[in-house]
Amino acid sequence: MPVLENKKAEACAQLLFATPSLPEWEAYMQAFGTTEKSAKGNASAQMENHGIRERVKELQGVAADAFTMTRVEWLHKMKDFAEGAEEKKDFSSARACLREIGLACDWYKSDQSLEDGKLEITVRKL
Repeated sequence: MPVLENKKAEACAQLLFATPSLPEWEAYMQAFGTTEKSAKGNASAQMENHGIRERVKELQGVAADAFTMTRVEWLHKMKDFAEGAEEKKDFSSARACLREIGLACDWYKSDQSLEDGKLEITVRKL
């Protein structure tokens, strides 16, 4: 489906795509410049009339197709981010990236697992 001809309808679709938690009536109100009362009353019908819902689904499909990454690729990307952050002396970001890697690899155990006073360390090679 190409870009919607109605620029306001396309703007509404883009808003809904970019902010999935935004209610349809609020996106409609912002894009079409209507009042809240008018938007709440008309948004549902206008979503169908202008093909906005269909456009949002298309945008979501394109985004899903464009973003394909395996777990290993993601881990390597996080490693690269961490190394880049360290080079820039942004240790907070580097630490956040390394923590995400640790969480993904299940390297952190909850405090309950340490109740017996033993610490289990697992080393995994990326």
